[in-house]
Amino acid sequence: MSDRMDDRLKQSAARAAAAFQGVRGTRVPVPMSPTGKLPPQRLEMEAAVLGALMLEKDALTTVVDILKPVSFYKEGHQRIYKAISNLFDKSEPIDQLTVVQELREMGELEAAGGVAYVAGLTMHINSAANIESHARVILEAAIKRELIRTATDVLRDAYEETTDVFELLDATEKSIFQVSEDNMRKGVDSMQDLMVKAIKELEEKKHQKDGLTGVP
Repeated sequence: MSDRMDDRLKQSAARAAAAFQGVRGTRVPVPMSPTGKLPPQRLEMEAAVLGALMLEKDALTTVVDILKPVSFYKEGHQRIYKAISNLFDKSEPIDQLTVVQELREMGELEAAGGVAYVAGLTMHINSAANIESHARVILEAAIKRELIRTATDVLRDAYEETTDVFELLDATEKSIFQVSEDNMRKGVDSMQDLMVKAIKELEEKKHQKDGLTGVP
């Protein structure tokens, strides 16, 4: 009996993994809640971050590991951030004119709101001083939307009589893990940096005359 259950678990996990790989990376709209609430969003901060990115040339280096286009709720903002990222990848200047031109070349200018909208993003921004804190608030809202999407899928599938419960559990675990992996990379990188720094410090002390006692 135990062997049959183990085989069933393995088969369910394999099917779930295959199904998950098939839909990984896709995005469907986050549903409105039964109470009529909109999904978590921070549109003013999205606009502020985009405006700051066009004002200060090095601002993107602060948020590039935090935000992705899909982190933005408004589709126009996703397109603008993608254009800014493209310019950054090509080592080209980032300002209103270059972003508008990049959007035009992408065929996304009108979908992003047009020239006037892009230019207006910088009108009420003086600096990029708070861009990292704003980016993290945007990220938190994006994570909540992903969790809502996952929970909605689980709720729908759990009501189906034909749903394999082991497959559902495995797929749910993978989905939540993927949300974490996609959005917590900044923290992982920071931990790796700390480890590298610690190793370098130990090596430096090892070669100092008054280094750590007992370190070979």
